[in-house]
Amino acid sequence: VISFCTWLSPFLPALESAILNLNEAKTYLAKVDCKEQLRDVLYFQARLFHTLGKTQERNKCAMLFRQLHQELPAHGVPLINAFK
Repeated sequence: VISFCTWLSPFLPALESAILNLNEAKTYLAKVDCKEQLRDVLYFQARLFHTLGKTQERNKCAMLFRQLHQELPAHGVPLINAFK
């Protein structure tokens, strides 16, 4: 049986690079106030940090994601208006 860390190790440089690219995206998105896209970036970063076992970083991104998610309007069709 191959351990998860052994299986993941060839992908570590790509995952770390993805996190750095997402950090850069966060900077630019924050400058132009694109909150929906910023929320998406925070979600992806939290998932990557979780995969890498970086709990503290994951929790920070998850907290910021949740704050934005609560601040932004919900997507989709409201159920009340769907049957008019």
